[in-house]
Amino acid sequence: MSVLATAAPAVARDAAAGILLQVDTTVVFLDVGVVDVDRGVVVAGRAVLVRDGVIADVSDAAAFTVPAGARVIPGEGRTLMPGLVDTHVHVHNPADLVLLLAHGVTSARILDGEGSDLRMRDGGSPLEMRPRLRVCRQVNEVDGPEDAVRTVRRAREDGYDCLKLYSPPPWTLDGYRALARAAAESGMPLDGHLPRNLALTELLAAEAQTSIAHLEETLYTHFYLESNRPGGGVDSAQAAVVAQLVADRDVAVVTTLNNYRTVGATATEGFDSLKALPELAWAPRSVRERWSRDDNVFRRRISPENGAVLLTVLHPVLEKLAREILARGATLAVGTDASWNLPFMIPGPSIHWEMVALVRAGLPPADVLRAATVNGAGLLGQERTGRIAAGWVADLVLVEGNPLEDVAHLAGLGGVMRGGVWFPAERLKAALDSLAAERR
Repeated sequence: MSVLATAAPAVARDAAAGILLQVDTTVVFLDVGVVDVDRGVVVAGRAVLVRDGVIADVSDAAAFTVPAGARVIPGEGRTLMPGLVDTHVHVHNPADLVLLLAHGVTSARILDGEGSDLRMRDGGSPLEMRPRLRVCRQVNEVDGPEDAVRTVRRAREDGYDCLKLYSPPPWTLDGYRALARAAAESGMPLDGHLPRNLALTELLAAEAQTSIAHLEETLYTHFYLESNRPGGGVDSAQAAVVAQLVADRDVAVVTTLNNYRTVGATATEGFDSLKALPELAWAPRSVRERWSRDDNVFRRRISPENGAVLLTVLHPVLEKLAREILARGATLAVGTDASWNLPFMIPGPSIHWEMVALVRAGLPPADVLRAATVNGAGLLGQERTGRIAAGWVADLVLVEGNPLEDVAHLAGLGGVMRGGVWFPAERLKAALDSLAAERR
């Protein structure tokens, strides 16, 4: 490899962290391992050239000549992978966007969007620590075809990217179909819950939804989870049936496995371990106090006995369902349900926990990385995002280790790039430390 004379990069001050950011139009990751998400391998000794926010070249580092004026980020045994995509979050504060990006999330989808979220999506500077956002408008019900058309038209005029169907409350099949038709005619993706009072076969036959917001939605609509008796009527052998139904209709499924496990853990002896999570330092104090109370929302609603059923009966069914969906070639996308209203679902670290949960469920790390990158980007409608290849968007994460060997390596980030803007590890740490101090 050779290096031509370089010019000093432009700089800008990050007022929040009190440090200088380098603003480079040309960046080279030199001698890194590159994750090929399609083949599920790491290709060693690569040079990745980024110009104006786009990957311009990926080639052999040994034969690469660094352009004049480029900023060089040495590989030093590290691995470069596409940025993570969290397809299911509930964040409404710009400070929480910092949490997401600092943990490698370069794109996220807000599923209960409000007007302020649209402004948050469209505002800010490229230098701000924040992921790209998609914002869905939540729809709780429609009163016939005309109301469905009005609902979709209003959401599009207001600037929403997608619709999230919410249930409960119950839906009529006619109302569901009306919303589906209106969304399809407008070209607006319909995602979210499944109407929990209707059968999965009927819902999938309507070919309505782009994605299902949780694996657990199938418990309510197929396995049949009785509200007062968790586990009643659940036959794990039906996982293969459900997976085939999903594959036949080509609908993506968002995972949220860790969220479901955490619900059960909160209601049982796992509660003490959750209260001791060091990542709670990034949660607002009022949230920490609310989550740590013995009467938090999950512990009020779920008895220890039912929490144990969630962990020992239902969660394994969902793990099996994830494996079966993957085996049938259907699309899984990683999502967390991160929210300050759901105990211990901390925006940012929750995506690492979700990926670890999927590996523990028996999914190969390569498939988990694919679900957390290119699959998620596709679900969000992001073109040329989620792969490291020439012409693709430079949303990247530098990892201290090989995530294909252990996805837990994602806990050690060497830096994050969003749209060609580089946030080194020290910048990430400074931002997280600042946020923890504010929320102490």
